[in-house]
Amino acid sequence: MSSWKWLSRRMESEIISSLAEHAGKVREATRLLAEHLLKGEPDEDSLVRELNRVEREADNAKRAILESLARSVMSREEKAEIARFVQSVDLIAAYAKAAALRLKSLYKLGGFEESLRKRASELATLADSSMSLMAAALSKIEDDPMEVITMAERIEDLEERADTVRSRLESEMDAACLGKSTAWCIVYHKLVETLEALTDGCEEAANSLRILALVRT
Repeated sequence: MSSWKWLSRRMESEIISSLAEHAGKVREATRLLAEHLLKGEPDEDSLVRELNRVEREADNAKRAILESLARSVMSREEKAEIARFVQSVDLIAAYAKAAALRLKSLYKLGGFEESLRKRASELATLADSSMSLMAAALSKIEDDPMEVITMAERIEDLEERADTVRSRLESEMDAACLGKSTAWCIVYHKLVETLEALTDGCEEAANSLRILALVRT
């Protein structure tokens, strides 16, 4: 192997490793949100602080990856696909923090019923499971890209389950708003929308992950 090809391969491996680290940071955000909703403890200030920290760390990791891409000798097409993947994963951390802010507003307006919390917890847990799979897949992408494609399909399966939970939440929305203020209904609707964006973001990232794996088969 020529020294040029060796250098190119080394840079690519370093970038893939950085992708796994970045996904691990974002997975921390989904884990924090899922655990918080599962416990049902109204301590959103602590959750928001933690998610702010994680989002900053993920942003720093994203910038480092994009700078490495700019210096790499990969094709333009692969650079573009990796950049698209990084941006889609990074958005997941932003959605997790936005959900925490909605929760904070909701609790200030009186909180919400146990049944609604459980539904919201299901969505957050499915998103966290997706991010756990994504972080694990990135550690395998160079050695077993076919397994990564299978893992991406499993993430899509989780998104389909999230669609079912989300439909239930939406169908119960009118009943949930009975006796509540207009402000509460607006915030609750925005929370559901944000959790929807969170799970959709996982599916979008999985689509990019599949393409990254396909070019390595």
